[in-house]
Amino acid sequence: MIILIKVYSVSGEWKEICTEFQNMLFVRALRPDRISFCVRKFIVNNLGYLFVEPPVLDIKAVLEDSTQQTPLIFVLSPGDDPTNAVIQLAHSCEMLANLHIISLGQGQAPIATQ
Repeated sequence: MIILIKVYSVSGEWKEICTEFQNMLFVRALRPDRISFCVRKFIVNNLGYLFVEPPVLDIKAVLEDSTQQTPLIFVLSPGDDPTNAVIQLAHSCEMLANLHIISLGQGQAPIATQ
């Protein structure tokens, strides 16, 4: 028996027999590198697109929720860069002179501790 797998689904006669969840199980067993696409498709089809799209960051609302004791910490993934949004917010609040942007890459610890 041969099962062909496309990007994130089974094909041939198995496509007619399997439910979408069973399709995910096949993909998980045979192509674990493609399971994220399959899960995303399953969530969109069963719950809606709202559950796979990250919310848009309203940095002004986040700033209003923060205090001096609860600083803003951005945990970034590749491709994310909130620098422009932070600069625009500082400019709109007339706090641009007080904004100090420090990259915490290699060798930047002494600068950050100042």
